[in-house]
Amino acid sequence: MLSPEENRLLLALHSERIEEHLARIASFDRLSGSKGEEEAVRYIEEVLSKAGIRYSIDRYPMLLSNPRGAELRVFEGKAVRHIPAKTRSFSGDTGVIPRRGPLRWIDPASLFTDPFLFHLGEKTLERDLEGLIVCTPVLNPIQVLQLEKRGAVASIQVWEGKEELIHEGINDPVWGTPTPDQLRYYTNLPLLVISQKQGEELKSLCGSGRRVEGEVTTKVEASWYRVPQVEAEVGPQDETLPYVLLGCHLDSWYKGATDNGTGNALVLAILEILQTHGSDLRYPVKAVFWSGHSNGRYAGSAAYARSRFLDLWNRCLGYINIDMPGLRGATDYTRIASGPELYDAAFHIVREITGQEGTYVKPVRGWDQSFQNIGVSPFFVWASTLPKDHPDSTANSFMSYWWHTEEDLLPYHDPRILLQDGKLYTLAAFRLGTTPEKLFKPERLLEAIESRLLQLEGEGGTVFPFSSLLAVWRDFRISFTNRWSQWSALTHTDTFTYSENVSSAARDPANQTESAVLAQPENANHPSPFLSFLRCLKLLNRLYYTEKEGYTQDFALEQEALPGLSRVRYLQDPLLKEAERELLLHYLHQQGNRFLETLDRARTELAGIQLSR
Repeated sequence: MLSPEENRLLLALHSERIEEHLARIASFDRLSGSKGEEEAVRYIEEVLSKAGIRYSIDRYPMLLSNPRGAELRVFEGKAVRHIPAKTRSFSGDTGVIPRRGPLRWIDPASLFTDPFLFHLGEKTLERDLEGLIVCTPVLNPIQVLQLEKRGAVASIQVWEGKEELIHEGINDPVWGTPTPDQLRYYTNLPLLVISQKQGEELKSLCGSGRRVEGEVTTKVEASWYRVPQVEAEVGPQDETLPYVLLGCHLDSWYKGATDNGTGNALVLAILEILQTHGSDLRYPVKAVFWSGHSNGRYAGSAAYARSRFLDLWNRCLGYINIDMPGLRGATDYTRIASGPELYDAAFHIVREITGQEGTYVKPVRGWDQSFQNIGVSPFFVWASTLPKDHPDSTANSFMSYWWHTEEDLLPYHDPRILLQDGKLYTLAAFRLGTTPEKLFKPERLLEAIESRLLQLEGEGGTVFPFSSLLAVWRDFRISFTNRWSQWSALTHTDTFTYSENVSSAARDPANQTESAVLAQPENANHPSPFLSFLRCLKLLNRLYYTEKEGYTQDFALEQEALPGLSRVRYLQDPLLKEAERELLLHYLHQQGNRFLETLDRARTELAGIQLSR
């Protein structure tokens, strides 16, 4: 149930103000590094200044890539067809001489999606696609690299949605700015995307037995830009306090009304409301308007993670991402994307605001989740989505058919849904900024990790020693749970749980650990027990979401929970050669050591917690 303070806060959020912000922001073409993005930044500055909200602007160097044009011609005998197409950021530029060659359709199942498997077999790849233009459904960037290694001269990819619109996109797997060793993941292969209808006709031509050739022209620019990124803050002005992080990408393809003008408008409105009606905030709420999302693969949020690394590690309570709210037809709130430890809190907020009961979504890699390697808990990766099989959706997803196109304009948003999303995000930010210790359920994360370990043990058989990892894990879990329970018992005044009346799909008896308020205010010299527990959770999140170290970024590719250990399933592949198996086992043992070392660090953090009344 909403408190009187929360009710007053949500009633102060008005659709008219949100729409005013949206109309201005969606009037600019906001591709990162463009004049339109700079104009949007100036508008945000005006709003923040007028409201008396603290803000700063940083300019980060970012490697950005802009697709500037594409052309596809298909030759069958003397007949020539011109097929509408778009190229991708960070794909190959043909220059003035087009790439021409026979067309061949291939099954994408023959191409590895995992960079690990790609590197295992990279040296043995044959040049069996030499001189060909290869046609496929949409591929991930690792699959494109394989086409290039196998000698293809261009890639034509067919979109899965039925719309004629062709979506903009990006091809590289590198998250944000690359390190020198990651430059090899940028392809030189020219790449085109065409509609499903055109793709089906092209596939039929490839299977006709007749000689069909294609000619591909692409223009793609890649360069370094110094791009503005606005950071605003409301609530107490104290650099020693923990804080809530809100984020929304400002840059877009074209006008980007729903991706992500609606998100920018909400963040501005939420900041204004918290500035004038958020006097009960105990901790600051920071909001950053990311750049480099669309044509830099989350370069802005990744740059922020790099520049604020220790601050995020020590002080960030959680990250709320606001992206694509208020879509027309987006009435489904049941896909709850949050960290397991914040799932109960997210479930409760969704039910209070919408009346819907959601289910947990597996870990999300994307959506400016640049803080997973640090271990920051995600608290809403998104809110409203298009229902399954909605006529406006595309490519078997909840993305809209106008997403990343010229058609993403104001008529495709719904003010009522946008206002409801605004209330949800406002409540999430307010609760995390007032009583964060009431929201976290550590046992949810502990259970998620143990369940995944048991699943991987079943997939790996007896080849890899999961039993020893599980033994160490269970010992740590007992230590953490006991310590958390002791602290909760000492500070249990003013506690409540969000797990009450949660649906049976979300309820787990093992997860009914009680939480409590901060024992004392946080400052640099006397860290509270709660933030020490939070750092333990951040260490566990590093294991749950990533395979690389906290100061780096994992690939911008879909990953499962405990990705560093998830490759154990490849050990069951009968086609795996002995040398490849040994390399895989070597990697898995390294990841096992990372797991053990991380638990050891978490034990040290636990041991340093001072409990007193």
